[in-house]
Amino acid sequence: IFILSSATFPFKDLLFSRLFPKPPSKAATQFSNTPSRDAYVVEFWTKSILATNNSVYVGGQLHHTGPNTGSGVPLEASSGTRLATYPYVQGSVQIAIPDGNNGWYIGGYFNKVGDKDINFVAHILSDGTVDNSFDAKIPFDDEFNPYSDTNYVNALALSADKKTLYIGGQFGNVNGQVRENLVAVEATSGAVLNFTADFNNVLSEVKSLLLSSEGSTLYVGGYFSQVNGQVRNNIAAINTSDSTLTDWNPNSDSDILSMALSSTGSTLYVGGYFRNIGGQARNLVAALDTTTASGSATPFNPNVEPGDVYTIALTKNDEILYIGGSFSS
Repeated sequence: IFILSSATFPFKDLLFSRLFPKPPSKAATQFSNTPSRDAYVVEFWTKSILATNNSVYVGGQLHHTGPNTGSGVPLEASSGTRLATYPYVQGSVQIAIPDGNNGWYIGGYFNKVGDKDINFVAHILSDGTVDNSFDAKIPFDDEFNPYSDTNYVNALALSADKKTLYIGGQFGNVNGQVRENLVAVEATSGAVLNFTADFNNVLSEVKSLLLSSEGSTLYVGGYFSQVNGQVRNNIAAINTSDSTLTDWNPNSDSDILSMALSSTGSTLYVGGYFRNIGGQARNLVAALDTTTASGSATPFNPNVEPGDVYTIALTKNDEILYIGGSFSS
């Protein structure tokens, strides 16, 4: 009866609101499409989450939890603590080298550093900000290598005068100019220089770069079979003055991943996947003579087994060689 009469009752809306009050409306929560960089992240699988007003509980196959730092983090050398100011790197960092002015060049597989959209190579200044004047302009992908969906950078080397940055990885052009896996750019702007080295194999890849102490020779390691039309298996030396190939040819049977040069410049230590290099059987680590064209292996032979060596480092006094990778003896 009430419902029928209320249809003509002049204050029906007010009466209904008093008799049947509605719960207060809540504005729809607006979530950002970008994950919060202030939140903690967990390593491996998260299978359960319980959220309260003040806390979040997570469970699963977890090994570690910590701040969302991004993939490139500067550390205080003596304590190992994270510095307060640095740009968030969106992607992975494969290599970082000092710029000589308390800043860094980083390379890898990323497309944004801080607020700057930039692919694969970036310059971070001493104050922890991104250098907006530097951009090598490597496209995110191209048609150079049909076996890979994207480009990336593995290696960097900076000339002693800090004017030239050498970039190695897998790419086919830089800033619209053909440069196959190796390019030299101006260190301040990223502009492409005339230095050219042709790795004419679609499956080739530069994985390590090292300049001689005087800067006249660039040692290149990776996975390739030719440089500038000449046979060079996985390791080569290039004159920086004119991009010509030197006669030095150690002929590695597999990938070179890391290099370190002795203080005299006469011995190049290399690590990688190889089993034969410089005319000798050498497992994963070898020392090569840089003074002979054959690049012959020296008697140094740690015989690392089994696995791979990804990185090596030599102390300044040449007394200790540190090696890292997946091996057990």
